[in-house]
Amino acid sequence: MRNRSKTAERETGEQKDNSLPRWYAVHTRSRHEKLVARQFTEKQIEAFLPLRMEVHRWKDRYKKVEMPLFTGYVFAQFARGSLRRQAVLKTTGVIRIVGFGLRDEPVPDEQIEALRRVVESDTLLHKHRYLRVGQRVKVISGALAGVEGILKRIKGNARLVIAVEPIRQAVAVELSGYEVVPIK
Repeated sequence: MRNRSKTAERETGEQKDNSLPRWYAVHTRSRHEKLVARQFTEKQIEAFLPLRMEVHRWKDRYKKVEMPLFTGYVFAQFARGSLRRQAVLKTTGVIRIVGFGLRDEPVPDEQIEALRRVVESDTLLHKHRYLRVGQRVKVISGALAGVEGILKRIKGNARLVIAVEPIRQAVAVELSGYEVVPIK
């Protein structure tokens, strides 16, 4: 009896998935974020497109424009293996669901909630380079401009470690107030 129900599910294209809906980052075509988010809403797929205000300048005027906080990405909520996942992939402007290999990678609910709160707070938002601990970085502003090292800590006061490799010694510098960029 159980095999028949699975066969029937495959034939009708429906799958039962007991997993809870999760948030996923959906990679979109260039400048298709708003279109994709609108289509998700029309398909009754929960979507989140964080926007920020930017001032754009033309020859004759300045204008405030709402732009995606993360260009090329919209967040969508669906259960893994559900029909909504297929609907997401069939949406005009969608390239893929972000993940590793063939597995979609969910975005933690806490990160989506934090983004929602920041966007809704109407505070001034700035894009920031993605940095991770252990990454080689370079200071680009202030008295330490040009100094390179390894990012040691991000939370609290960021710390840069400058290693002198031949003598196997290092020194750490607090980075509060300095802007750093990753070294490629």
